[in-house]
Amino acid sequence: MNRAVNKLVFGILLYPLYLISRIIPKSDDVWIFGAWYGNRYSDSPSYLFEYVHQDIPEIRAIWLSNKSEVISKLQSRGFNAYHRNSPKGFWYCCRANVTFVNCGYSDVNKYAVGCSFKVQIWHGIPMKKIKNDDKINQNRKYFTLFVFIKAMLLKLFPFLDEKWDLIISSSQEVTKRLSSAFSV
Repeated sequence: MNRAVNKLVFGILLYPLYLISRIIPKSDDVWIFGAWYGNRYSDSPSYLFEYVHQDIPEIRAIWLSNKSEVISKLQSRGFNAYHRNSPKGFWYCCRANVTFVNCGYSDVNKYAVGCSFKVQIWHGIPMKKIKNDDKINQNRKYFTLFVFIKAMLLKLFPFLDEKWDLIISSSQEVTKRLSSAFSV
């Protein structure tokens, strides 16, 4: 329940940033990348980021993180990397035509990704129930109230509702599982 209240408070405070992000024009040559809620430089997004940086010079590949160690290490290697909530991080997230993540919008800046082409490069093979298929971890005590609050939050704050333009899959079986998990 506290999580829903926190989302409501932050949603109200940060809603103007979301609106600003919707009117900033996108740039075809800016792509942003992030992983693990902004905490790590790892997995498929990092490999794709390095490939784009090295082999597609017309694209400005930018890594967003909330860890200064990750940002410093990437900048020392000559990569474009910024804090996801810094002015530059917000600006590039708003300008990005394509966004690549492996967990969710919080890998980058969830308030600024709204109009970009969003690609989910999930961080593994779903051998267990994940996202919408995971009924065990849903809050059963407040289930009806939880569903109502969640529905209201998603109506009021569309940036909380993660919708994907493309989900990368390694096989037909994984495609079925990810389609169900992400409701696509």
